[in-house]
Amino acid sequence: MQGSDAIYTKNIDGTSLGCKVRPGYAEWANGYAGDEVKTVIPYKGTLEDGTKDKLFACTSNGIYDITASTESPTLDHGWGITSSDAGWCSYEVFTNDAGARVLMVCDLANGYRIYTESTDLWTTPTITGPTGGAADLVFLASWKNRVWFIEKDTNSAWYTGIGVFQGAVTEFNFGNKLRYGGNLKSLHGWTLDSGVGPDDYLVVLGSAGDVLVYAGTNPTSSSTFGQIGAFYIGDIPKGRRCGLSVGGDLYLLSTYGVISARDLLSGQNPYTYEGSLSYKINPLLRASLKNDPNSFGWELQVLPDLAKIIVTVPKETNQQHLQYVYDMNMQSWGIWNGVPMTTVVTWKNEVYSGAVLKVHKITGTLDNVLITSPAPDPIYWSLLTAYNEMQSPQMNKIVEFIRPRFVAEGEPSVDVKAFFDYDLSELVRASIVGSGTDIWDTGTWDAAIWGGGQDRFQNLEGASGMGKTVAVALAGASTLSTTLVDLGILWRTASSNRGLI
Repeated sequence: MQGSDAIYTKNIDGTSLGCKVRPGYAEWANGYAGDEVKTVIPYKGTLEDGTKDKLFACTSNGIYDITASTESPTLDHGWGITSSDAGWCSYEVFTNDAGARVLMVCDLANGYRIYTESTDLWTTPTITGPTGGAADLVFLASWKNRVWFIEKDTNSAWYTGIGVFQGAVTEFNFGNKLRYGGNLKSLHGWTLDSGVGPDDYLVVLGSAGDVLVYAGTNPTSSSTFGQIGAFYIGDIPKGRRCGLSVGGDLYLLSTYGVISARDLLSGQNPYTYEGSLSYKINPLLRASLKNDPNSFGWELQVLPDLAKIIVTVPKETNQQHLQYVYDMNMQSWGIWNGVPMTTVVTWKNEVYSGAVLKVHKITGTLDNVLITSPAPDPIYWSLLTAYNEMQSPQMNKIVEFIRPRFVAEGEPSVDVKAFFDYDLSELVRASIVGSGTDIWDTGTWDAAIWGGGQDRFQNLEGASGMGKTVAVALAGASTLSTTLVDLGILWRTASSNRGLI
């Protein structure tokens, strides 16, 4: 491994300024009926002042308005079917040729709905074509000014005319193209030039791992619409959130990892290609996918305001929530754990996540900040650096001191330890010490501590142990903004020669 790599970073992300403790989470809305919040839908309205902007949350009970932080959200639209599949939605905003703007939503159990900004109402549009009409549509995507739908439990997609979102739709059956079987999972527009141009492709994902790429304009004619590629990327986890367009690329989540459609088209092997987005975490990601491929909760999402791509993972029983997080600036992966997250979106330059009967805002430097009666938790983080032979691979090294340097709003509470010879265990904090923070209007003046400006902190920590290879493990409990910027090690070899890095 490169010296700049780490074996793991948990709740502390590699950034251009150092390893920074992830943001915390605070309640935005609770008090839902149904079950977990499975979909959070951001909507940007037409008015510049933002008065038409909306934030919606979907549970098995229906669609709630959570535009404002609340403990009693308004049920805007109740589902007719409240099964466990209800609430898992796909969505897009569409403006028709007449200028009417709608938010289109397809629910796995209840089918197609639209929210109309001008009326502030949810309705069921008329769809003619599928036997069950709008009720049989479980996924939607817009491509080249048409709306494409997937019919439940089939290989059939249905598309509208140009510039319309309802009415008569035309069938396009992909069944004979899915060589590995299964049914249609999702549809994605993909553009190589990062914009809407003549090279926009339609990418079709099958549940068994088929990836079909189509080019053209008019799907009613084989002379203007046709297949230009067919690939296989392994099994696709449950749900329909395994595709993500970022810039000029489309990423797909499968048992191979996070696969780039651009790499597929250029002939790269998605299983072994070292330039793939998820290459360094593929063993972990594949283990998670193998462990629980049949639960909802898998999602691939971009968070522009944090400059991150995130892979959400279904929560295992008696385990913490887990997400794999990619920093786009540093092109590095890390792990978030302890953040309740069934889905995640960006709205008004802020990040929001769904959880069990709650929506959280990803913000601040504390976890579990409640709307009322706040009792926040520190953010627990840990990391283990790459192992280093310290320029003498055959000799034992004795580590004497470790010096971590931080830039933080208060002196970090951290434990430091030298690990030897590829010990991959995690250093667990024994206690919480050092500075903390209090909630304004709750903490006592002259006794409570509030976050202030950034300062530099470094402590020389004694170390012990001996081995041929050395790594440094850190574990901390953070309540203020904290960034690890440097690690120094003083060691000596068996011949008593000292070294410092």
